[in-house]
Amino acid sequence: LSTILFIIFTTGPLNAQSDTIYPSCLESNITWDQSYVTNIIFDVTSPEACQDFCFADNTCLGSTWLTSQSPLFPLGCAFFSNISSEIACENCVSGPKECLCTVAGECQAEENNILDIFHDVRAEAECSEKCNENAECSTYTYFGEENAFRHVCFLFQFCDMFSEDCIDCSTGFSDCDVCGFYDTMPDGSCKRCDEGWSAFENSCYSLMNNNSQHYDDIAICRSECNA
Repeated sequence: LSTILFIIFTTGPLNAQSDTIYPSCLESNITWDQSYVTNIIFDVTSPEACQDFCFADNTCLGSTWLTSQSPLFPLGCAFFSNISSEIACENCVSGPKECLCTVAGECQAEENNILDIFHDVRAEAECSEKCNENAECSTYTYFGEENAFRHVCFLFQFCDMFSEDCIDCSTGFSDCDVCGFYDTMPDGSCKRCDEGWSAFENSCYSLMNNNSQHYDDIAICRSECNA
Protein backbone atom coordinates (compact mmCIF):
# COMPACT_ATOMS: atom_id res chain seq x y z
CA LEU A 1 0.00 0.00 0.00
CA SER A 2 2.80 2.45 0.84
CA THR A 3 4.27 1.93 -2.64
CA ILE A 4 0.93 2.67 -4.29
CA LEU A 5 0.46 5.83 -2.27
CA PHE A 6 3.95 7.00 -3.17
CA ILE A 7 3.21 6.59 -6.89
CA ILE A 8 -0.10 8.38 -6.70
CA PHE A 9 0.86 11.34 -4.56
CA THR A 10 4.34 12.42 -5.65
CA THR A 11 3.24 15.31 -7.90
CA GLY A 12 3.63 18.99 -7.04
CA PRO A 13 1.24 20.57 -4.54
CA LEU A 14 -1.60 22.94 -5.25
CA ASN A 15 -4.13 24.15 -2.70
CA ALA A 16 -7.56 22.61 -3.19
CA GLN A 17 -10.55 24.89 -2.86
CA SER A 18 -13.75 23.60 -1.22
CA ASP A 19 -15.35 27.05 -0.86
CA THR A 20 -15.83 27.57 -4.61
CA ILE A 21 -19.39 27.97 -5.91
CA TYR A 22 -19.84 25.22 -8.51
CA PRO A 23 -22.15 25.55 -11.54
CA SER A 24 -25.34 23.54 -11.69
CA CYS A 25 -25.14 20.21 -13.48
CA LEU A 26 -28.80 20.45 -14.53
CA GLU A 27 -29.52 20.96 -18.23
CA SER A 28 -32.52 22.28 -20.12
CA ASN A 29 -34.34 20.56 -22.98
CA ILE A 30 -32.99 17.06 -22.38
CA THR A 31 -34.49 13.98 -20.72
CA TRP A 32 -34.33 10.18 -21.10
CA ASP A 33 -36.37 7.24 -22.35
CA GLN A 34 -39.81 7.39 -20.68
CA SER A 35 -39.85 3.62 -20.27
CA TYR A 36 -37.37 4.14 -17.41
CA VAL A 37 -39.67 6.47 -15.44
CA THR A 38 -40.23 4.99 -11.98
CA ASN A 39 -42.21 7.76 -10.31
CA ILE A 40 -43.78 11.16 -10.94
CA ILE A 41 -44.32 13.81 -8.27
CA PHE A 42 -46.54 16.84 -8.88
CA ASP A 43 -46.46 20.48 -7.75
CA VAL A 44 -42.67 20.60 -7.49
CA THR A 45 -41.64 24.24 -7.61
CA SER A 46 -38.04 24.04 -8.85
CA PRO A 47 -35.59 21.70 -10.62
CA GLU A 48 -33.45 21.60 -7.46
CA ALA A 49 -36.43 20.41 -5.40
CA CYS A 50 -37.04 17.70 -8.01
CA GLN A 51 -33.40 16.66 -7.79
CA ASP A 52 -33.63 16.50 -3.98
CA PHE A 53 -36.63 14.16 -4.22
CA CYS A 54 -34.65 11.97 -6.62
CA PHE A 55 -31.64 11.91 -4.29
CA ALA A 56 -33.81 10.56 -1.48
CA ASP A 57 -34.94 7.63 -3.66
CA ASN A 58 -32.39 4.83 -3.93
CA THR A 59 -33.77 3.69 -7.31
CA CYS A 60 -33.56 7.13 -8.92
CA LEU A 61 -30.48 7.90 -11.04
CA GLY A 62 -31.75 11.14 -12.57
CA SER A 63 -34.75 13.44 -12.65
CA THR A 64 -36.64 15.61 -15.12
CA TRP A 65 -38.53 18.66 -13.94
CA LEU A 66 -41.26 20.15 -16.14
CA THR A 67 -41.68 23.92 -16.07
CA SER A 68 -45.01 25.67 -15.53
CA GLN A 69 -45.17 26.20 -19.32
CA SER A 70 -45.14 22.47 -20.03
CA PRO A 71 -48.41 21.28 -21.62
CA LEU A 72 -47.91 17.88 -20.01
CA PHE A 73 -47.70 17.62 -16.20
CA PRO A 74 -46.59 21.23 -15.48
CA LEU A 75 -44.39 21.37 -12.36
CA GLY A 76 -44.10 17.59 -12.53
CA CYS A 77 -40.97 15.73 -11.43
CA ALA A 78 -40.13 12.39 -13.04
CA PHE A 79 -37.65 9.85 -11.64
CA PHE A 80 -35.55 7.72 -14.01
CA SER A 81 -33.81 4.42 -13.30
CA ASN A 82 -31.60 4.71 -16.41
CA ILE A 83 -30.00 7.90 -17.78
CA SER A 84 -27.62 6.44 -20.34
CA SER A 85 -29.24 7.90 -23.49
CA GLU A 86 -30.42 11.51 -23.70
CA ILE A 87 -33.38 12.60 -25.81
CA ALA A 88 -34.72 16.09 -26.49
CA CYS A 89 -37.67 17.63 -24.69
CA GLU A 90 -39.28 21.06 -24.31
CA ASN A 91 -39.96 23.03 -21.12
CA CYS A 92 -37.90 20.59 -19.08
CA VAL A 93 -34.78 20.57 -16.89
CA SER A 94 -32.93 17.32 -16.19
CA GLY A 95 -29.86 16.03 -14.42
CA PRO A 96 -28.35 13.33 -12.21
CA LYS A 97 -29.53 12.78 -8.66
CA GLU A 98 -26.72 14.98 -7.33
CA CYS A 99 -24.51 17.74 -8.69
CA LEU A 100 -20.99 16.88 -7.62
CA CYS A 101 -18.56 19.57 -6.48
CA THR A 102 -15.51 18.25 -8.28
CA VAL A 103 -12.25 19.45 -9.75
CA ALA A 104 -9.83 17.53 -11.95
CA GLY A 105 -6.93 16.26 -9.87
CA GLU A 106 -6.09 14.31 -6.74
CA CYS A 107 -5.74 15.04 -3.04
CA GLN A 108 -2.25 14.34 -1.72
CA ALA A 109 -1.70 11.90 1.11
CA GLU A 110 -0.42 13.45 4.30
CA GLU A 111 0.13 12.09 7.76
CA ASN A 112 -3.16 10.67 9.06
CA ASN A 113 -5.45 12.29 6.48
CA ILE A 114 -6.63 9.06 4.74
CA LEU A 115 -9.82 7.70 6.27
CA ASP A 116 -10.56 4.78 3.95
CA ILE A 117 -9.87 3.28 0.51
CA PHE A 118 -12.50 1.50 -1.60
CA HIS A 119 -11.88 -0.64 -4.68
CA ASP A 120 -14.22 -1.51 -7.56
CA VAL A 121 -16.19 1.72 -7.23
CA ARG A 122 -17.91 2.02 -10.59
CA ALA A 123 -18.73 5.74 -10.63
CA GLU A 124 -17.63 8.97 -8.98
CA ALA A 125 -21.13 9.51 -7.59
CA GLU A 126 -20.71 6.30 -5.57
CA CYS A 127 -17.39 7.59 -4.21
CA SER A 128 -19.08 10.88 -3.28
CA GLU A 129 -21.83 8.97 -1.49
CA LYS A 130 -19.27 7.02 0.55
CA CYS A 131 -17.72 10.31 1.61
CA ASN A 132 -21.11 11.72 2.60
CA GLU A 133 -21.79 8.62 4.70
CA ASN A 134 -18.57 9.16 6.69
CA ALA A 135 -18.94 11.98 9.21
CA GLU A 136 -15.18 12.62 9.20
CA CYS A 137 -14.82 12.78 5.40
CA SER A 138 -14.29 16.25 3.94
CA THR A 139 -12.77 15.26 0.59
CA TYR A 140 -12.62 12.30 -1.78
CA THR A 141 -10.52 11.43 -4.81
CA TYR A 142 -11.85 9.07 -7.47
CA PHE A 143 -9.73 7.40 -10.17
CA GLY A 144 -11.60 6.75 -13.40
CA GLU A 145 -11.35 4.25 -16.21
CA GLU A 146 -8.26 5.77 -17.86
CA ASN A 147 -6.16 5.82 -14.68
CA ALA A 148 -3.91 2.91 -13.70
CA PHE A 149 -5.75 2.77 -10.37
CA ARG A 150 -9.16 2.76 -12.01
CA HIS A 151 -12.30 2.60 -9.88
CA VAL A 152 -10.46 3.31 -6.61
CA CYS A 153 -11.99 5.79 -4.16
CA PHE A 154 -9.97 7.53 -1.43
CA LEU A 155 -11.66 9.27 1.50
CA PHE A 156 -9.75 12.05 3.27
CA GLN A 157 -10.27 13.77 6.58
CA PHE A 158 -8.66 16.90 5.18
CA CYS A 159 -6.97 17.95 1.96
CA ASP A 160 -4.41 20.72 2.33
CA MET A 161 -2.34 19.71 -0.69
CA PHE A 162 -3.69 19.01 -4.15
CA SER A 163 -2.26 18.03 -7.54
CA GLU A 164 -3.75 18.42 -11.01
CA ASP A 165 -1.10 16.21 -12.60
CA CYS A 166 -2.99 12.94 -12.95
CA ILE A 167 -4.99 11.16 -15.64
CA ASP A 168 -8.76 10.70 -15.31
CA CYS A 169 -8.99 11.53 -11.64
CA SER A 170 -11.27 13.91 -9.81
CA THR A 171 -11.61 15.28 -6.31
CA GLY A 172 -14.81 16.36 -4.61
CA PHE A 173 -15.89 17.87 -1.33
CA SER A 174 -18.61 16.85 1.08
CA ASP A 175 -19.41 20.42 2.08
CA CYS A 176 -19.76 22.61 -0.98
CA ASP A 177 -22.00 25.17 -2.64
CA VAL A 178 -23.75 24.43 -5.96
CA CYS A 179 -25.29 27.30 -7.90
CA GLY A 180 -28.96 27.01 -8.84
CA PHE A 181 -29.91 26.12 -12.40
CA TYR A 182 -31.41 29.54 -13.18
CA ASP A 183 -28.48 31.31 -11.52
CA THR A 184 -25.80 29.45 -13.53
CA MET A 185 -24.58 31.59 -16.42
CA PRO A 186 -23.53 30.13 -19.83
CA ASP A 187 -19.85 30.58 -18.89
CA GLY A 188 -20.34 28.54 -15.70
CA SER A 189 -20.28 31.53 -13.36
CA CYS A 190 -22.94 31.94 -10.69
CA LYS A 191 -25.12 35.04 -10.48
CA ARG A 192 -27.41 34.83 -7.51
CA CYS A 193 -30.37 37.16 -7.26
CA ASP A 194 -32.48 38.10 -4.26
CA GLU A 195 -35.34 35.81 -3.28
CA GLY A 196 -38.18 36.08 -5.78
CA TRP A 197 -35.87 37.29 -8.55
CA SER A 198 -34.32 35.32 -11.42
CA ALA A 199 -31.11 35.79 -13.38
CA PHE A 200 -30.97 36.63 -17.09
CA GLU A 201 -27.61 37.32 -18.70
CA ASN A 202 -26.01 39.91 -16.40
CA SER A 203 -29.19 41.13 -14.69
CA CYS A 204 -31.87 40.01 -12.26
CA TYR A 205 -35.58 40.26 -13.03
CA SER A 206 -38.90 39.67 -11.28
CA LEU A 207 -42.24 38.90 -12.90
CA MET A 208 -45.06 41.04 -11.49
CA ASN A 209 -48.66 39.95 -12.04
CA ASN A 210 -50.83 42.73 -10.53
CA ASN A 211 -52.51 40.17 -8.28
CA SER A 212 -53.21 37.98 -11.31
CA GLN A 213 -55.00 40.84 -13.10
CA HIS A 214 -54.09 42.23 -16.51
CA TYR A 215 -52.17 45.48 -16.67
CA ASP A 216 -54.36 48.12 -18.35
CA ASP A 217 -52.15 51.05 -17.39
CA ILE A 218 -48.35 51.21 -17.35
CA ALA A 219 -48.61 53.48 -14.30
CA ILE A 220 -49.88 50.49 -12.29
CA CYS A 221 -46.83 48.48 -13.37
CA ARG A 222 -44.52 51.37 -12.39
CA SER A 223 -46.24 51.68 -9.04
CA GLU A 224 -45.85 47.97 -8.32
CA CYS A 225 -42.21 48.11 -9.35
CA ASN A 226 -41.49 51.10 -7.09
CA ALA A 227 -43.18 49.35 -4.17
